[in-house]
Amino acid sequence: MGQNQTSASGLEECGNLQSRNTEIVLSALERIKEKGNTGYLTVLFDMLASDPAPEVKKEVLSILGSVRLKQSVPVFIGAIGDDRYLNIRRELLASCWQNGLDYTPYYPFLIQVIVDSDWETAFEAFTIIENSEYLPDAGMCREEAQKIENLGSISDEKKKYFLHAIVNILNNG
Repeated sequence: MGQNQTSASGLEECGNLQSRNTEIVLSALERIKEKGNTGYLTVLFDMLASDPAPEVKKEVLSILGSVRLKQSVPVFIGAIGDDRYLNIRRELLASCWQNGLDYTPYYPFLIQVIVDSDWETAFEAFTIIENSEYLPDAGMCREEAQKIENLGSISDEKKKYFLHAIVNILNNG
């Protein structure tokens, strides 16, 4: 995906994404994948949240998992925190670990997602941290490890495992 820019062809692509014809939608998605930009992300999130046809959903998820622009990170995080996208939060988190971008500034948010979510969603958020090639600065590592240790009792054993593993990652970088 390229930079965030709007053009006449971009507006046409957005219109084609609303078509009832799956082939037209898939063709528009292919053009977005080749020439798209971060401006299309919200449109793709909206599509995904609307429960599209299985082949359209698969293509949208493929695009989201292959985004490589670092400018898209806050857009993904914003969508994950947006209640309009609760029904696709797990898929958005999976797209984040698949695209391999640097989400370290958002570790506090991702840790809170782990604490507040069902274990499957927590697993996707954990995977972003576990698979990351990056670590936050030492101050954030200490602060977040301490916050996790101060959480007290977490009843879900899987979440306990995720949080313990994150403390190890943050402390042993």
